[in-house]
Amino acid sequence: MLSKKYLSYAVIILVTVLIGAYLLVIKKDTKPVSPEDLTSQTVQIKFTDKSFKYDSSAFKKESSLSVASFEEDEKWQGDGEADIVAVWDGDMSLLLESKNNAKKEASLAKTSDLSKYSFLKLAVYQKTDPTDLEVFRLYFSNKDKSNGAYYTFTNLNKGWNVLLIPKSKFSPLSGKSTSTFDWGKIEKVGFELASKANSSTTMNIDSLTAFADDAYTSDWLTNNSLMLDLAKDKDGAVHILARNYGASTALLKKLSGLSNFTIQAKLQPMKVAARSGLFIRGDYKTNYGYYFMIDGVNGNRWQIFKISKIDNQTKTTDLKKGTIDNFTVDENKPVYLKVEAKGIAFKYSLSTDGKSFTQLGEVEDSDIKQGGIGIAVYDRGATVFDNFEFSQ
Repeated sequence: MLSKKYLSYAVIILVTVLIGAYLLVIKKDTKPVSPEDLTSQTVQIKFTDKSFKYDSSAFKKESSLSVASFEEDEKWQGDGEADIVAVWDGDMSLLLESKNNAKKEASLAKTSDLSKYSFLKLAVYQKTDPTDLEVFRLYFSNKDKSNGAYYTFTNLNKGWNVLLIPKSKFSPLSGKSTSTFDWGKIEKVGFELASKANSSTTMNIDSLTAFADDAYTSDWLTNNSLMLDLAKDKDGAVHILARNYGASTALLKKLSGLSNFTIQAKLQPMKVAARSGLFIRGDYKTNYGYYFMIDGVNGNRWQIFKISKIDNQTKTTDLKKGTIDNFTVDENKPVYLKVEAKGIAFKYSLSTDGKSFTQLGEVEDSDIKQGGIGIAVYDRGATVFDNFEFSQ
């Protein structure tokens, strides 16, 4: 018979073996969870209200301020030249060119009050190799430039760049503190450009605008908020302006999970040969959805197509398209688009007054069952959108 001493040893050994075996099984069947193993899912609550409206009344006139448009009526002084080729907005931009590290400068004598604005947005076209750029900066100052603030641009890409410039990131001119500069009493705005030695750099500058905040993007879902902007009409009313920059679609945040509905909106295309319109049952992340597009300025084409996954590939499928013989898009007159969706049936209509609609196409398609509602802009276009009216 085993003594109590040896019996105790046996029990301890047995317990140790069992615990070891258990831990071995646990280690084999489990592994640490890495961030790559975790997937996040974005969920949107289905919009259940019977109706919804979204228009320019959501914005105050003070939401944005055009600081410089670079059009013919502005008298820029210095080394800049007017250019009508590389243009972001309007009919012309300001062209600056530097060779062999020569400092070039252009300035505009203009009184501005930017005290209530938090950031600026600027469009620049870097025509030459960005590595040849030594310095490019924007400044605001008093008349003799003895007091002011400047911002130096870095990391520009070749082609168009849309730049957001927080006012808090400006540095003082002449070694003074920016706290001594009164943003409410600006008398001059200007740009300075210099290339590196033994090289040249060319920059087109356009559309300098100040914004009170970025609240205008909060009602939308898009892959890049730089797609969205604000535009003022001749009466000073502020509207959403969408560009084909950084993204091509945006969805109204509230209008999600929808299948059967009617939606109409007012559009004012601003570019020639650039399509824009409504994005239906859409997914802004993948751009899957139905599109109802109208031609750009001076055009008369319309198009209905879908982007979806077919055989595990993203494909664009034309559903219907055509022309309107007695109509062209006018840069000074809006058009209205309307879509009626019910199950697999869609009706697409156009109006010039928002009241009397002409049906352009009727389509049946069962590919995309539901999604959001929003806007689309293609072909480097720019379009002002307003007066969204939704019902279900």
